[in-house]
Amino acid sequence: MKANSDVITLEIGDYLFVENAALENVYLIEYGEVNLVKIKFESKIELLTQVEGDIVGVDILFKDGVCNYSAIASKSCKLYKMSIADFQTILSKQKATSLELVKYLCSLIVEMEKKD
Repeated sequence: MKANSDVITLEIGDYLFVENAALENVYLIEYGEVNLVKIKFESKIELLTQVEGDIVGVDILFKDGVCNYSAIASKSCKLYKMSIADFQTILSKQKATSLELVKYLCSLIVEMEKKD
C-alpha cells in the first residue's frame, strides 16, 4: 500500500475526515494515533482508537461511501493515503492481502465489542 500512496501528516486535533462526508480514500497509519468518534451535541463519543499499522476508513468499502464517524488525530501522525478504487484493485489482485484485510476487520470488531 505504501508504494502507491501519498504521504500526509496530521497534528493533534486535526481532522482526517468528518462524519457524513463522502470518503474517497483509506489511510494507513505509519505512526501516531487517530480516534474515531461520533459527535453528538458538541461532545465526542469515542468509538475506537487506531494506531500504527491500522487502516482508517476501510469500512467504507462495505458502505455507500459516506462515513458515519469522524477521524481526529490524538497524536501527531504520518499516514499513507490511497484512493478506495486503488485499494480495491490491490485487494482483487492479491488474495493474501484480501485475507489479511478480513483478519484485520475481525480484530476491529473484537476491539469494539470489548468497549460494550
